[in-house]
Amino acid sequence: MERSSLQQSIPPRWFGITMALMIGTLVFTIAAGFREYYFFPIIAIPLILAVRSKTTQALPKTTPIKGKALVTIISLIILCLTLIIGGRVLKDIYGMAWSPMVAGTIAVFIVYLLSVAERKEFLIKINEE
Repeated sequence: MERSSLQQSIPPRWFGITMALMIGTLVFTIAAGFREYYFFPIIAIPLILAVRSKTTQALPKTTPIKGKALVTIISLIILCLTLIIGGRVLKDIYGMAWSPMVAGTIAVFIVYLLSVAERKEFLIKINEE
């Protein structure tokens, strides 16, 4: 039963791709200073999470966040803030208009790689059981 529930709770590829795109878009809009457009990714992220939770046929265990996940979340927040600040500084001080786009693209790739790694962890756990 546990194996079956793990198979149902594997995050699909579309989830990782859409979350990566939304987080990258958020980093880009903040770094570029497009205040009028911040709310699009901010509203889209919870909607994507809601659709994901509705389509999941298995309920995850309610356990506190473990060390590895906490380190990943904190690292991702620090990375996104660094990308935003770096993109903003390069754009405002040095006039590099492309820097917010590069910051958003880097965020997209990192979040996508994290989603692929999470998916592989689920598959390894399923194969072990």
